[in-house]
Amino acid sequence: MTYATPEDYIAYFTERDATGVSADYDSDTPDNARIARHLQSASNRIDSWIGARYSLPLGDVPDALRDYCCDIARFLLTGSDHACTEEIRMRYDDAISWLKRV
Repeated sequence: MTYATPEDYIAYFTERDATGVSADYDSDTPDNARIARHLQSASNRIDSWIGARYSLPLGDVPDALRDYCCDIARFLLTGSDHACTEEIRMRYDDAISWLKRV
C-alpha cells in the first residue's frame, strides 16, 4: 500500500519543488513516475516501522502519515542529481522520529 500519491506530493509541497527533486534538468514538469517509485519506497519503510505494532494494510491513512510519507520520499528523491537541503533532512528526521513514537 502506498500512503501518498504523486498528486498528494505535489499538493503537499509544490509543483516547483516536485519538479526540482524529480525531473531531469531540461524538464519543467515533475516526473510523476519517479515520485511514485519513491513514495512506494517511503511507504515500504513506513510499513517496516509500524508493521510490528499495527495490522497492515491500514484501513484509513491518517493525514500525518500521508504527509510524512511525502517527507520521506522527498529525502529519497535527493542524491547525485538533486541536492539534499537541511530542511529536507530535518523533515526526514522528524518523520522517522514520529514513526518511532506511533
